[in-house]
Amino acid sequence: MYESPQLISAINNIVSGIPRGKYFDSHFVIFCLLKNHSDTYFRFIALFANSENTVLTAHGQLAQEIGRCSSLVRKMDEESISFNIHTNSGSCALWQRI
Repeated sequence: MYESPQLISAINNIVSGIPRGKYFDSHFVIFCLLKNHSDTYFRFIALFANSENTVLTAHGQLAQEIGRCSSLVRKMDEESISFNIHTNSGSCALWQRI
């Protein structure tokens, strides 16, 4: 596990701003990171620069970081479909703000 206190703080801020009961997906959090915490996002992505699939690996790790906000979110059994940063549609983790 890659520890990034700045990333954890940014994710907590994003998730805390979502109204309770609302559903969101990992791509939503990634877009919020890019929009409002881009330096933190890019520093985190750089940790995976030597991975074969840098973005895919890093975004999988980001989903795990969202899950660490267990007092704020519940991971749903279902997945969402949304656009990724490459504007391709695909499945990703679906969360509910609790």
